[in-house]
Amino acid sequence: MILEPTMTSTKGGHPDLLVKNERTSFYVECKTSNIKKYFDYETKKDIADLLYQKVQTCDQLNITFSTPINIEAFKEILTNELIYKIQTSFKFGMDGFETNIDITPEIKLSIIQKPVIIGKESDHIVSQLWMYLEDDKSKTRSIGIAFLRGGRAIGVFEVVDYKNKLKNKKEQSLHQIVDGHANVVFLRDSDIVGDPLVNKMYIETEWLTESLSYCSGVALFDTYIESSSDNKFEKLLFYKNRHAIFPIDI
Repeated sequence: MILEPTMTSTKGGHPDLLVKNERTSFYVECKTSNIKKYFDYETKKDIADLLYQKVQTCDQLNITFSTPINIEAFKEILTNELIYKIQTSFKFGMDGFETNIDITPEIKLSIIQKPVIIGKESDHIVSQLWMYLEDDKSKTRSIGIAFLRGGRAIGVFEVVDYKNKLKNKKEQSLHQIVDGHANVVFLRDSDIVGDPLVNKMYIETEWLTESLSYCSGVALFDTYIESSSDNKFEKLLFYKNRHAIFPIDI
């Protein structure tokens, strides 16, 4: 593996890596994304403040929007009937420690049972945790913020459309393609949010095309740590370009 390989021509791409062995070689361009704007702090704080004021419960609330958040529309949805349902969820025989309410097809609420809060509001920390949630089944990543206040935790999350970010990374990587050679683009997996099926469709239909046949594939890669054991593990998802002049298998 050669870091920032010397190119024989000043024209064309200047990729980050050259990877080679006895059988093959390919250039690698690595890309990361700044996803800070997707957290949309002020809008999510408005939703958290509204829930904090209106819904009197010790339980943890995680609300997820699959469409852009509209605070005024949400105020109308948060009726007294809905508030009562949230506040009494664990008083009517709900099984387990978590229950879910589909407020609308686009807004889902998860309620996690918590013990009674002891002390005054000022006795507890005030903090925010910027994070994303990944659905166990669909693997959809919703991005958001958990607001800690008065001993309570209220998370506000949103499933954003990540296609524009992928388009931006595709256009940037095109400048680093080395014609006449195999090229692979690596994206940091922890930067990828939204619906994985939508992201996959974009990569396969808009990026890995016949017109970009020198791009042999796109890899999503990252290293993670299991919170329960501190064990490190790697995640790699590789999309091959079926039109590639130089096919690569990773």
